Amino acid sequence: MPPMLPLPTRRAVLAAGACLSILRFPEARAAAPADRVGAFTVTPLRDGHFPLEPSMIPGADSEAGRALLAQAGLPPSGPSPEPVNAFLIRRGARHGLLDAGCGTVFGPGFDRVTAALAAEGVAARPDRDRMADPPPCGPCGRPAHGRWPRPLRQCRAGASGA
Repeated sequence: MPPMLPLPTRRAVLAAGACLSILRFPEARAAAPADRVGAFTVTPLRDGHFPLEPSMIPGADSEAGRALLAQAGLPPSGPSPEPVNAFLIRRGARHGLLDAGCGTVFGPGFDRVTAALAAEGVAARPDRDRMADPPPCGPCGRPAHGRWPRPLRQCRAGASGA
């Protein structure tokens, strides 16, 4: 019979249990702490990471740019994983969402806003969802000609009277 391993102590089990909360669903947590702006509370919500190539950053595709990326702990030859956020805006019992509305346009690993909202205690869609319509002329809301083809729109969730 093989030797038995020692049983973990109660302290080790409790410490491991406390660590589980940090390990579970990191993409569903808020991107950063909320900030107060007057009567509003603004909470950034992590939607995913965009792989930003050095060629997309002016001056980064140079020797000095690569040195700065390396100094920041980022891969000098790219891509740099840049966070993409939506914003939960609260005022009293009401809440809204500011989101570009790109969904999975950037590829898999995006569209985590619903999970991030749930992590903030918002089970349904916010009262008001303001977003820019992604125009057909440019990728994900960036117009090729420098102007928005349509104004910002306001969507109401359900018949909440918001």
